Amino acid sequence: MDDKKDIQTKDKQQEERKAHAVALRGWHDRIRQEIEQLVEAYGGNHDEVIEAYRQAEQAANRRARRLERQAIQAKHEWQIANYELRLAKDILEDIQRRQSR
Repeated sequence: MDDKKDIQTKDKQQEERKAHAVALRGWHDRIRQEIEQLVEAYGGNHDEVIEAYRQAEQAANRRARRLERQAIQAKHEWQIANYELRLAKDILEDIQRRQSR
């Protein structure tokens, strides 16, 4: 039984690797085609193509930093809300204790 599971696991891993390789190959082909079109659009100027990709990378980096800041802010807000919830529960328990005396 374990041998059958091992074989199934290995088969699944092999299928996943093949699918990844196909996807990667498709991505490479798409990028190559895009670069060829950009080279043609920029009149064969490779520096312009590199600059276009550099600007895209910088824009993605700015978006990533902005999202990181938003994530940090959201976590901070969650921590505050969590603290306020615990505090509210404690205060309500204290009020109930005093009322039951």
